Amino acid sequence: MASSNKELEKDLTDIEFENSLFKEAILFNAILFFKVNISKDIITEDNILNPNSEIKVPQPEDFGLKPPYSFKELCQKIRSSFIPEDTDDDVTFLDDPLNRIKSAYDRGVKNFCVNYWIGKDNKKTTFINQLVIIQKHDDGDLYAFIVLRNFYKVQQDLKRSYEKQIENYAFYDPITEGPNYNKFKTTLQGLGIPGVIVAIDIHSFKIVNSICGISKGDNVIKTVWDKILSTLDSEKYEFAAHVNSDHYIVFYPTYDTEFIIERIGELTQLIRDCSQILKVPTLEPYFGISEWHPGKKVELSNNEAVVAKHTAKNLTSENYSFFDRRDNLRLIREKKIVDAFDSAIENEEFKVWFQPKYNPITKKMVGAEALVRWQQEDGSIISPISFIPIFEQNGIIRKLDEYIFKKVCQYQKNWEMQGKKTVPISVNLSRASLYFKDIVSQYKQILDEIGLDPALVPIEITETAAVNNESIKDIADSFYKAGFPLHMDDFGSGYSSLSTLNVLHFETLKLDKSLVDYIGNFGGDRVIEHTICLAKELGISVTAEGVENEDQDRFLKHIGCDNIQGYFYSKPIPFEEFELKLDNFCILNNNLSTDKIAEHIVEYRQSMIKPTLYTFIVNLTQNYVTQDSGVCDWLSESKNFSSYDEMIKNLAENYVLENDRAAYLNFFDRKKLLDTYCGCEETRILHYHRFLKKTPSNMRSLINIFSIPESNDLWMYVSVTQL
Repeated sequence: MASSNKELEKDLTDIEFENSLFKEAILFNAILFFKVNISKDIITEDNILNPNSEIKVPQPEDFGLKPPYSFKELCQKIRSSFIPEDTDDDVTFLDDPLNRIKSAYDRGVKNFCVNYWIGKDNKKTTFINQLVIIQKHDDGDLYAFIVLRNFYKVQQDLKRSYEKQIENYAFYDPITEGPNYNKFKTTLQGLGIPGVIVAIDIHSFKIVNSICGISKGDNVIKTVWDKILSTLDSEKYEFAAHVNSDHYIVFYPTYDTEFIIERIGELTQLIRDCSQILKVPTLEPYFGISEWHPGKKVELSNNEAVVAKHTAKNLTSENYSFFDRRDNLRLIREKKIVDAFDSAIENEEFKVWFQPKYNPITKKMVGAEALVRWQQEDGSIISPISFIPIFEQNGIIRKLDEYIFKKVCQYQKNWEMQGKKTVPISVNLSRASLYFKDIVSQYKQILDEIGLDPALVPIEITETAAVNNESIKDIADSFYKAGFPLHMDDFGSGYSSLSTLNVLHFETLKLDKSLVDYIGNFGGDRVIEHTICLAKELGISVTAEGVENEDQDRFLKHIGCDNIQGYFYSKPIPFEEFELKLDNFCILNNNLSTDKIAEHIVEYRQSMIKPTLYTFIVNLTQNYVTQDSGVCDWLSESKNFSSYDEMIKNLAENYVLENDRAAYLNFFDRKKLLDTYCGCEETRILHYHRFLKKTPSNMRSLINIFSIPESNDLWMYVSVTQL
């Protein structure tokens, strides 16, 4: 039965297209060969290729079989006698080899492999790779050439490679190719030497990704890692790891403060140098340091270092901070706050407060901002500054955002059902909530369930969130399409992006108190004045926050600020007080006074910056126009029309350019203006093109929609400017 490899090669020379495959099988640990007539289930030839091998494999003679004999019978005997009972290998081939081979051939498969363990007494001793190559002979019979190969060493090598791969995933970072945090912990615990853990972070690293791209960001992470490694002395047991993103961690086996500060200074300069090397925005690191000793959990020291790092982030004189033991008390207090959150939501301890917004000309309340206060069971109130930052850090702020939004919607619906006229109440959306793409659909579902117009609950998004969040445009677009007015909050408090005003659908710009505080300073006045002018040009209304005195109010009123929010008019007030303000605000009188209309227009004009081309006043309810003044041929354009509707239709058809005609008619549509009026004075702006003396001109129409206590009618003042 036995034959040499050379004899087998000679036997196989007739198999031209598989010859190279057989040679490979023979040379690569082949130990047994069969030639099988599949059509007749007969093994026509068998060969032991390595009879002196220490590997014992099942052979036909072990079962008393001699050629020619049944291939199916041989496979079944191997299956019952040499395959361990607990096998999870693919041994179905041995159960029905003939049909497996025929099925493969019918599918166009000419060769395949089956792997399984064999052994005795239920012990796995040899890993078999069974190669099957199929060929149809001229006589019409189907043949298979089967080679059993000893893949025990291969399998062991694969296992070690897999384990190594798993270890790499578990302990090494794919970007730096160095140790990760898990490896850092394992190394430190095994080392057992006391020292300090240093947590490292880089200011505003997101800017690198947003400006230079993710690939460049990864390059920065790797380069910074290389700089960190260059400072370490492994012989003194210094080592480091990349945690994630721009976060790193270093261990120094010392408590020597001067040494640690010296190393931090060295690292700071090396990381700053990376900015020049890689041509990226300045990389400014900051560090947090915590002590570690054997027996102390690495996670605890790392958390302490991270706390210290956050302290360092806000320092101006240094870029590092050592963990203060007193911070433990703060951590415990913060944990108690987080632990109490769910029960506070369930018990409705979070209360909605309101800070009204006023029109500086009419002194009427035109809106409000919803704020949150935490009133505990004993009546004591926790300041938002004590819990909002904590909730923002761990993400539960999203649940609080949704809670406040739902409460405001319910209040608005209740007032609506009671027949009260209310004002829009804006709701803040935290930065953490913006990372959830389903936020718009969730809020829209709440509105639909309550049955409320989204115009009554504008969404406030901070300027920094709008600038730094790459996905904010999609979210803002979705809110806009769902009917929510958008307010940009805290404008001017940090890194301002004027392009954001152009790209995103913000209806209102809220000037931060830090800008308002500069009123009275020449530069500060000019910044606010030009900001308001720019916003008006873009059709965006402006609300000033943090107004505290009459001088600020007078200045803002004079330069055309639409609304004022601050202690000068009202501090934040609880629900009951705000409801009383609504009751007083909504009392109307049916007696018409033209003097009051004129008085309103005069006051409103004082806030206008550019000279107007012509103006007119409209009684939207009664559908008639009161002419005011004009310096062009508008008087002849608009005469002989009995109603406002006819006048607008004539102006659109005869003077407005065709591309802008639909927008013009939609903007001045009387029915729409009446339907969308929310009960408070408002200003809207339209940019369009029209003919002036047969010349196309760029125009801006500004409308001020208002009511007065002496009338139940709705009025509109229209001012038209040539740009």
